[in-house]
Amino acid sequence: MAAIIVFRGSTMDGVDVDLVSWCDLDELTDEQYDKLWGEINETDLLELCASAEILFDGEIDETPGYSDSYYRVETDNQDKLKAELKALILEYSGQF
Repeated sequence: MAAIIVFRGSTMDGVDVDLVSWCDLDELTDEQYDKLWGEINETDLLELCASAEILFDGEIDETPGYSDSYYRVETDNQDKLKAELKALILEYSGQF
């Protein structure tokens, strides 16, 4: 199966979708949300997924006082990526 682009994002802003919803999880409580995103950011979470490949596009925004790099996330198995992300989100948000 060929790799497909599932997300686009940046190191400062994260990905262009809500990862919790994308994984078919219920909305997190405020406490779960704070625990999850207080521990890890979206880019680092995706880097933990064996089925995700983060490819930096080479585009860099170096506005004074601000620096950001843009990337795309590819996978050749969307269901596997969804399962990996779901497990990580549940772990980091304290749901198991």
